[in-house]
Amino acid sequence: MQLNYLAFALVMLFGCNSCRNSSKTETNTKQPLLIHLLHQAVSDAIVQDGFPPSVAARIYAYAHIAAYEALAGADTLPSFQNKLKDFKGITQATGVYPRAVMVAAFCTVAKDLVYHDVIIDSALAQCQIILKNEADEAMLQKSYAAGDSLAAQILKWAAADNYGYTRNLPRFTPTRQIGHWVPTPPTFTDALEPYCCLIRPFIIDTSITMPDPPIYTTDKNSAIYKEALAVMDFQQNIDTLKRDLVLYWDCNPQRTYVKGHVMYRERQISPGGHWMAIAGQICRNKNYSESKAAEVYAITGITLNDAFIICWKEKYRCDYLRPETYINDNIDKAWHPYLESPPFPEYPSGHACISKASSIVLEYYFGTNCRFIDSAEIPFGMKARAFASLSDAAQEAAQSRVDGGIHFPSGRDFGIKLGEQTGKLVLEKMKK
Repeated sequence: MQLNYLAFALVMLFGCNSCRNSSKTETNTKQPLLIHLLHQAVSDAIVQDGFPPSVAARIYAYAHIAAYEALAGADTLPSFQNKLKDFKGITQATGVYPRAVMVAAFCTVAKDLVYHDVIIDSALAQCQIILKNEADEAMLQKSYAAGDSLAAQILKWAAADNYGYTRNLPRFTPTRQIGHWVPTPPTFTDALEPYCCLIRPFIIDTSITMPDPPIYTTDKNSAIYKEALAVMDFQQNIDTLKRDLVLYWDCNPQRTYVKGHVMYRERQISPGGHWMAIAGQICRNKNYSESKAAEVYAITGITLNDAFIICWKEKYRCDYLRPETYINDNIDKAWHPYLESPPFPEYPSGHACISKASSIVLEYYFGTNCRFIDSAEIPFGMKARAFASLSDAAQEAAQSRVDGGIHFPSGRDFGIKLGEQTGKLVLEKMKK
């Protein structure tokens, strides 16, 4: 799907009245805020590049950390140094224009991490046009240089997180043992990101574990058999409302379509990208300042990155089969899920994990009763959805994976628990 996402972003910069919260908020004095335009650019590049969800989260995190540190260097914001693992010794320039430093730092980091860097260049050019009306050329050039210098330090730190090392490890080979994950139709794609747990997290301790999933058995009175029937029942009774809900939270970066002998893929936002968009929408609607919005984006990205790392560690530790495999082998050979089964083990649910973790962190900023309208899926042909709270949105996202036939209820439930634990750990570390 090819859309002018940056044009859409410029419209969305002004937001709509979607979050009602009586808590005091910090307001901005400049419109539009460049941080939102920058975020939309990196999100568009991630969509076009089709990065796996965990990789997308890493990109969001580093780009927004760069933006936050640029503003922290010239504001009263506390730096993230010594709070994030191995993040220290970062030097920042003085006597510069913070917004220009932020633009340069964000774009330089983002361009290094994505393939479609032309999208980032386009956003950079738009920001520079705006900045010309805010500072003289000499100050801007000094600030851009400072941003590039900050970005180089961020990228050096990022290069040591083991991501590059994991790119060169062998492909994951399914064990072919009963009860373990195997590739699923229609593409039978190799397992994605099997070594994600080797990447350095920002905060969490990767020794965290969840209880094991239900024991594999064909006993009709067993937990797994009953869960499989529950998945089939959810899908058998799916109505138009549930179908729309399932598709809304699909967030498969590369959704596959098969028509006869033809197969093609459509790009869309990742699960983490969806929650980053929610964070940005509410920041705009609450009229948050540039620095406050930068903080929300950065900590949401950090949360997503760490939630994916810990969740993927558990996925490959348990190496649990998808409902599609169990049902086809033991109940109904012709059954298939409404959503395409993702190419990695089932337990626990990644979408449930990252959604719960994100909602906990965002509730810290926006409150537990923040009503909002989510328009993140409009560029992908979906209608906006209204939510009474962030927690409700996270619960809906988690349930959509069972309704869509790609997760067992236990995968949903323990994904939620893992996400809750992750979100609380992030806040404990970042806000103490």
